[in-house]
Amino acid sequence: MQVVLDADVIAVRPLTGLIDAAAAGRLVGFVNDPPNHDRFFSEWAEVLGLRSMRRRAYLNAGQFVIPRTLNARVLDRWIDGQVTVGMRGTRYGRKARLSDPFYFADQDVVNAVLSATLDDDELDVREHRLAPHPPFAGLRLTDIQALTCTYPDRTQPYFLHHTMAKPWLQATRLTVYSTLLSRLLLAPDVALRLDPGHVPLRLRPGRLASVDLRRADMQARVKADARRRLGTFGIRTRLADRLRAFGVRP
Repeated sequence: MQVVLDADVIAVRPLTGLIDAAAAGRLVGFVNDPPNHDRFFSEWAEVLGLRSMRRRAYLNAGQFVIPRTLNARVLDRWIDGQVTVGMRGTRYGRKARLSDPFYFADQDVVNAVLSATLDDDELDVREHRLAPHPPFAGLRLTDIQALTCTYPDRTQPYFLHHTMAKPWLQATRLTVYSTLLSRLLLAPDVALRLDPGHVPLRLRPGRLASVDLRRADMQARVKADARRRLGTFGIRTRLADRLRAFGVRP
C-alpha cells in the first residue's frame, strides 16, 4: 500500500478509515477545490495513449492512498505520463493557460489515468472538505495538542493541504494550518524538532513572533486583494504572459 502525500500536507486525524478502504482494494482520493473539481479533457487520452475515459470528479494529486494491487495500473502510468507530457504546456512551462489540458501537470496526468484505467468500484472518492485548501473556510482548531480541527457540523478532515504560497517561504494568511505548523516544527513533544533560528520569525513562539505573524497575515490579505483586482481587468494575465516570454515564472 502506498500513502502519497505532498510535502505541504498536514495529517490531522488517524488515517485508519482511508487505509481500510485501500486494504479492500480501492484507491482513496479527495476532490480538488472548486472551480477545478470537475476538470476534464478528451485530449488526455490521445496524448497519453489511454483508452476511452469516464468523466468523474477531478481529484487533487496531493493525497492518495493506493492499494498495492493498483500500483502498476496507477503509479507506473502516472510516472510514465509525466515523462510524456514534460513541462511544455503546463504551469511550469511558458505561456500555459488554465484551459490547456495539462496545465496542472502531474495532477492532470493522474486524473486522466484514473479516468481511463479504474472502474467505479475501485475508487473511494472523498469530498474536498476532508482535505481542504486555504483559507480552510469554516474550520476551527479545537485541540492544538491532538491537531484536532472541526467544522460546525463536527466533521473532522483528514488533511490540511496548503497549496500555492507556502507559509515557511513567504507571508501567508493566518489559518489553522499556520498555527499547527508552528506546533509541529517547534513543540517539545515532536519527533524531529527544528532549531527556532531556522524557522521564520512569524512561525516561532513569543510576543514578537505573534506580531510578525499578524503582519504577514495583513500583507497576504492585501496581496490577495490586489491580485483579484488585477484579474478583474485582465491585467494579471497579460503581465504573466510577458513574464513567461522572458523565461520568468510569475
